[in-house]
Amino acid sequence: MHSIAVVTVLTLSLAFFARNCWRLIRMIRMGLDDFSLAHLASRIEDVLINVMGQAKLLRHPGAGILHMAFFYGFLLIQVGLVEFVLSGVIFDAEGHGFSYAWLLGNPAESWLMKVYWISQELAIYGVGLACVIAIFRRWFLRSFLPRLKKRSVDAELIIGFIAMLMITLAGTQAAEVVMQHGVFAATDGHWTWGRPFTRLIASSMSPEFAQASYSFFWWGHFVTIMGFMNYLPFSKHMHLLGAVPNYFLRPRGEGKVLKTVDFETSEEFGVGRIDLFAASDLLDTFACAECDRCSVVCPATTTGKPLDPQKIIHDIKENLYANEVNLLEWAENGRQGAPNCTVDLIGGADSEGSIHFDELWDCTSCGACMQECPVGIRHVPKIIDMRRHLVMTEGNYPTELETVFRGLETNANPWGLGANTRFDWADGMDIPTVESNPDFEFLYYVGCAGSFDDRAKKVTLAMIKLLRLAEVNFAVLGKGESCNGETARRLGNEYLFVSMAGTLIETFKTYGVKKVVTTCPHCLNTFKHDYPGVDPELALEVHHHTDFLSKLLTDGKLELDGKKGGTITYHDSCYLSRYNGITESPRSLLEAAGADLVEMERNKDRGLCCGAGGGRMWMEEDTGSRINQERTREAAATGADTVAVACPFCMTMIGDGTRELGLDEGLQVKDVAELIAERV
Repeated sequence: MHSIAVVTVLTLSLAFFARNCWRLIRMIRMGLDDFSLAHLASRIEDVLINVMGQAKLLRHPGAGILHMAFFYGFLLIQVGLVEFVLSGVIFDAEGHGFSYAWLLGNPAESWLMKVYWISQELAIYGVGLACVIAIFRRWFLRSFLPRLKKRSVDAELIIGFIAMLMITLAGTQAAEVVMQHGVFAATDGHWTWGRPFTRLIASSMSPEFAQASYSFFWWGHFVTIMGFMNYLPFSKHMHLLGAVPNYFLRPRGEGKVLKTVDFETSEEFGVGRIDLFAASDLLDTFACAECDRCSVVCPATTTGKPLDPQKIIHDIKENLYANEVNLLEWAENGRQGAPNCTVDLIGGADSEGSIHFDELWDCTSCGACMQECPVGIRHVPKIIDMRRHLVMTEGNYPTELETVFRGLETNANPWGLGANTRFDWADGMDIPTVESNPDFEFLYYVGCAGSFDDRAKKVTLAMIKLLRLAEVNFAVLGKGESCNGETARRLGNEYLFVSMAGTLIETFKTYGVKKVVTTCPHCLNTFKHDYPGVDPELALEVHHHTDFLSKLLTDGKLELDGKKGGTITYHDSCYLSRYNGITESPRSLLEAAGADLVEMERNKDRGLCCGAGGGRMWMEEDTGSRINQERTREAAATGADTVAVACPFCMTMIGDGTRELGLDEGLQVKDVAELIAERV
């Protein structure tokens, strides 16, 4: 009867679990199929580093090590789970359940069995200790840990499940010791090898208690396993099943490379309905661990704005659930036309939707959410895709962007200043252009800010000075330069971006541009990661000016005066540090310039956004506190007299922050190039 009961419960549990997993798979397949096995080696590497290696989690060592205990303990216990289940189905002549010792040999002779037993002891009591620590953190340290300030009943229930699994498994094995079941009856105490905690608990049990409690512990463990397994697809612990496929199947580029739009065949632009997301986007939502790591680093969330990246992912999943019945019917009928989605994806002031209009426009596209996400979710591309729908399909966007789009369309710059004035910054300076120096090696792409913004023009002149001193063979496009379209793309106007990119690419080809130097991280990122999607044949070697100047110094082409600089703190641009991994060259330049470099609390790839990315440079902050002021306060707290930047957007935002907070007299804002130019 025992075996029949075990097999019955196991069969029903697995069938129910399989049914629920198939339901999730069917919903994921409602999206546009973008799964691929291309770049197989990098996909496997992704899984090994981020899932098996827990790399993202270990960025926060305390929580990371705790999670590793759960993770590896869980994996080890799965090995023991097979033995445990079989012990309820297969018995020897004496009525003792199956043991790996039947195959591996008695622990007295088998090193494999000894290793297995050590692994189980570590797993049971290691995970048990991790449960105690996790409960202590959540109940007593909540106010000190930003991620845990929002109570999660789901998380606490999961910890309870895991704790119950460890208690019942430990109780089962201790009772077996006392009753001398199977291998635990081995002579000379060889069963104790590697099982000190099991022996300790067994020593506290009387034979009568062990006999009476054994079935309770065994069935308690088995039923809890089956219950936990079937709770997974409905809980945040779904990431146990979703993390590996999410890392393995996600598009290459870690969410930092945006999808292109096929304007020739697409009937709808962007994502305004749940089925228009890619299947990998929907898989993202089921991989989410709801750990809040994305939210606590989001500059919009932390300054009191509606956007919460974790909520965005959760709301997409909820919209999928809400439209599930109609979507499945639509799929079964051959996906003809558009499905009848009764719950809108995007809502606004006059309409209901899973995600509010304002949330989408709060995003600075800084990438901090994606950087910290332990399961590889790509938040920013989803937000950009929904912006694309609002801009290109509905024509529904903040009114302040009208001027920006018009300026880009008519004068190829977001200020809308006359295109014929783009080269006015060089009046009387005899700057080499692609016409006057057709044999140039490097194109210095000045960019819109460097051409039109009075403060950024000083950085342009500093770069010209340094390029000339280093005798670099360079040229500029002059009046032939135009905006590369980065702002249009991040604001969702993909059509305008493609048009502008096409114009600039043709200009590059006309003058044979192969190597580009730019002072703007947004331009750097656009040339490196966006332009290949517009023209795959375009091959550009792109340098940010901090990397370029650092190499000039290393090669001895620039010499500094060796004077001592002031106390400087460096603000990392998101598109330089997170999107392109450039953090050291700006710091090495500042140190070479004699700076006493002090770091802000959040720095390098964990730096706080200035608030200008994602097109927010051209929009006002109407809710919460100002992001640029938050960052400026961090800079001031270092005691530095200068904030060094390496981005024209950051220059504007931090500069505004110092003035808004009344700190501008004691806290200068300068580009790294300006500080180097002062020392040559």
